[in-house]
Amino acid sequence: VEQLQSRLSELLVQERIPGMGLALLKNHRVLWVGGVGMADVENQVPVDADTPFLVGSISKSFTALAVMTLVEAGKIDLDAPIRRYLPDAPIDNPWEATHPVTVAQVLEHTAGFDDLSLRNFVTERHNLPVQTAVPESAAAFRVRWPPGQRYSYSNPGYLLAGALIEKVSGESFDDYLEQKVLRPLGMHAASYRYDAESGAAQGYNDALAREIYPHAGDRPAGALRASARELSGFVLAMMNRQLPILNRESLQRIETPTTSAAARAGLTTAYGLANEGLERSGFSLRRHTGGVPGFSAYYAYEAEHGFGFVVLINRMVAPKVVTDVIIEFLTRDIPAPAKSARALSADEAAQYAGYYRTASPGMSLFRFLDLLLDVASVSADGDGLRFSPVLGESEHW
Repeated sequence: VEQLQSRLSELLVQERIPGMGLALLKNHRVLWVGGVGMADVENQVPVDADTPFLVGSISKSFTALAVMTLVEAGKIDLDAPIRRYLPDAPIDNPWEATHPVTVAQVLEHTAGFDDLSLRNFVTERHNLPVQTAVPESAAAFRVRWPPGQRYSYSNPGYLLAGALIEKVSGESFDDYLEQKVLRPLGMHAASYRYDAESGAAQGYNDALAREIYPHAGDRPAGALRASARELSGFVLAMMNRQLPILNRESLQRIETPTTSAAARAGLTTAYGLANEGLERSGFSLRRHTGGVPGFSAYYAYEAEHGFGFVVLINRMVAPKVVTDVIIEFLTRDIPAPAKSARALSADEAAQYAGYYRTASPGMSLFRFLDLLLDVASVSADGDGLRFSPVLGESEHW
């Protein structure tokens, strides 16, 4: 662990990262939790295990947990239209009669909603009530294709999930999350509420100047503040299949995508209920990432071999350079699982050859960029295929 800490300290300098909150899980237990670098550079405040960070979209994992507690209580049906519970939700769905938007589709990002608009980045109001924010994001709730077909990440969708929690539970979103999810998980200081006295890490921009605290309207999607120690308990519980607030069947549903065409065709590594699959170094992990101005976050776990991690960073960066080092450390003495594969014949490869582009843009405003840049060619290559995107490195499959 000391050698890893030293390597991560080097990465702080190399990647211009002020500080990191970290948790390492190994052999089904917490191996180490702590921090490297500075939570506040100007005041020389170091990061420790209990330093709160904004965790961005990792917030969605806990919003989904809250929905599942209401599912277990018999108050929500995941496969029911969300309008059953929110009849006044400003959803514009041309396919309402045959394909109403369901609760599960909202949580799995298959409802067809748009993602963030510019107005989501300019609010300066603290702790904007969920019910107030829903009509302000109405433009995002226009369904762009029949629900339950394509995956397209939508932050405003989780705003609807927060409103659903309030309507069904009869409590405010913040009260319900704190009392029914966060505190039972041992996250005693974590909160979606803005608190100037929370002791949270200071966020920084790319120039390493202090970032203004972001106040997004869709708080259920990205406003959670939590420490590495708090998140390590959650990750450990998920990894060991012992979540105190949900049974194992609910946990399995969280990790199992069902509502997209890809999921129905058998793709199990896709996005479940705010829980996504990741294939890395031969291992199948479950994870979620997060990023808001000034902060990046990442948790992942692998239940079979009992390892996982939490990485919290007070600058908005791609954390892969850090997580790759951590995964290598955690798996260095675990033989990579055997993966089955077979060669493709030339005729089989020819079936897939051609050019492909994304049919589910995240933000309609920038669809023209998807059409230009989110394009890849697929061609026969030896015993498999060569995938070559316009941007990024090609891969052999």
